[in-house]
Amino acid sequence: MAIVPRQSVQIIALVLLSLWPAAARAQDAEAGRKLFRRCAACHALVPGPPLRAGPHLDGVVGRAIGSLSDYSYNGSLRNAGRAGGTWTEERLSQFIADPRAMFPDTKMNFAGIPSDQERRDLVAFLATLGDPAPTRPAAR
Repeated sequence: MAIVPRQSVQIIALVLLSLWPAAARAQDAEAGRKLFRRCAACHALVPGPPLRAGPHLDGVVGRAIGSLSDYSYNGSLRNAGRAGGTWTEERLSQFIADPRAMFPDTKMNFAGIPSDQERRDLVAFLATLGDPAPTRPAAR
């Protein structure tokens, strides 16, 4: 049996403790609600008028990509939904990080949110919104 020097144990303990705050605050829906203000100019939280530049986000987590019938999606978003793609929390985070990297023809004129924590918070908030919309792709 190997004996681990006391200093090594202390270093390992310090490393683990330094990781705790990030792991403990995995996501914060209330912080995400505040971050949503960046999105509110183009996205409503609920369906119906007044329509905005982007689709409403009620029930977005679990919804088929490009599937709302009252919004005209670009080709890549429509095709992703038709291929069975859904907005999972992970996929939303990836999209919010850099929308054009995921869907180059997106209409979304937004550079993205580079902060992992802010994206986790925003997605946590979006996950609190309604039930997923019907999963049929839009006809447009």
